[in-house]
Parts: sequence; C-alpha cells; structure tokens
Amino acid sequence: MLDSKPTVMCFSGLDPTGGAGIQADIETLFSLGCHAVPIVTALTAQNTQNALSINSTSAALIVQQARAVLEDMPVHCFKIGLVGAMETVEAIHSILKDYEYIPVVLDPVVAAGGGYQFSDTEALSA
Repeated sequence: MLDSKPTVMCFSGLDPTGGAGIQADIETLFSLGCHAVPIVTALTAQNTQNALSINSTSAALIVQQARAVLEDMPVHCFKIGLVGAMETVEAIHSILKDYEYIPVVLDPVVAAGGGYQFSDTEALSA
C-alpha cells in the first residue's frame, strides 16, 4: 500500500490543539494522497491564542528517528516546519546532506500567531 503513495518525511513540532504542526502536515499530506512520516522536532504548550513554551526534541533522537525510517522505506520528499533550536537545524542538516537527491520543502515556523517566538536567534540565522 505504501509503495503506491509518495512518502513525505515531515520535520515539525507538535501543536496540542491540532491546528498546526505535525498533525496539520499529516492531514494535509493524507488529503493529497501521500503517506506522512512524522519526525517531531519539538513539543509545545499552546492554545488557539498563543504558545506558552517549547521543548525541543534532542538532536540525537531526531537523527535516530529519521535514519531508522530512511533505512527501511523510500522517502520521496522532506518537509521542514518548526525547527526551534540550532541543534535541530544541525540534526536535520546531517540527514539532508546524506540524501541530497530527495527534494526539500522548507516551510519554517518562526512564531505562533499570538507572537510567541519558537526559534532562537541562532536557528533563525541558519
């Protein structure tokens, strides 16, 4: 079944409201006939008004999750959303440089609608 659908690896944060982030990526890709492979880059505390905090996933876990999937199944595209911290940027870069032939959709999330800044200054400059 997965062989017939394009597979997209999504690097994105978890929005507990379900209105954005990894859940929105999964739903959008499903509606387009794709299979989403979610790699959660951060957990957030937020509601429909604004975010309150962000806790980045460790770089080692991001790389381990991505490589486990990439070594097991074909991935046709990468989609990058919330990265948050410089160590997350570096982790994703370490994956992308080994899979340069896979297209990348860069859709960076910098801030919540209410103004909370998700990404630190160093990550934004990368």
